Amino acid sequence: QFAAPASITLTASASDSDGTIAQVQFFRGSTSLGVDTTSPYSVTWSGAPTGSYALTAVATDNRGAVVASAPVTVKVTATLPPTADSYVRAANANSNFGTATTVTVQQGSSNSNIRWTYMKFDLTSVPTISNAKVRVFGAVSATTGATIQTAVYPVSNTAWSETGLTWNNKPATGTTALATVTIVSNSKTARWYELDVTAYLQAEKAAGRNVVTLAFKNLANSTPYVSFTSREGTAANRPQVLVVP
Repeated sequence: QFAAPASITLTASASDSDGTIAQVQFFRGSTSLGVDTTSPYSVTWSGAPTGSYALTAVATDNRGAVVASAPVTVKVTATLPPTADSYVRAANANSNFGTATTVTVQQGSSNSNIRWTYMKFDLTSVPTISNAKVRVFGAVSATTGATIQTAVYPVSNTAWSETGLTWNNKPATGTTALATVTIVSNSKTARWYELDVTAYLQAEKAAGRNVVTLAFKNLANSTPYVSFTSREGTAANRPQVLVVP
């Protein structure tokens, strides 16, 4: 696997018992990636886009005889940032938090303790999906002995805007979680959390819907809330969907 846009160096060994090797040509499917006439035979495929590819090497000797290698499959993965993200809070029902550097989730018995996070992603650059995980970087606001679980839900409405989303106009979420992760609650040290959203993104892609929304909620009441870096936050810790084609 390589991360898009990938620079992939292809190499091949070739020899001829009764002559010499004239050239080795490298292919992505039927598309030539380059030719090398000198051993060790190698070409570099630069800017490889997201996708799954069968690569072969074809050797030609000095008499024109040709032999192809067995294909090797490589996958170029995509790391997709959100195109929009924000959280909503029941206690501030008409407020928008779209420009905040963090997004938060919390469940509670009163409005002051209910926060949901929404993220929107564009899958247009991804031709196929064999595995997909949404990754968020964050921590609890205070340590606790309680178990805190954050779940991700599907949201069919993708028309909301980052600077317009509020608790009062938030889109409805699905009733069944796509995935759940247990947050480390005895430490305020931020870390990465991954939730598998493969099946949902595959279904959306198959239906021709490239823009998807995911919502994050906590499953049980807790006084601490969970805070994740938003797309406006520190670049290295921003949310992402990792897609393997």
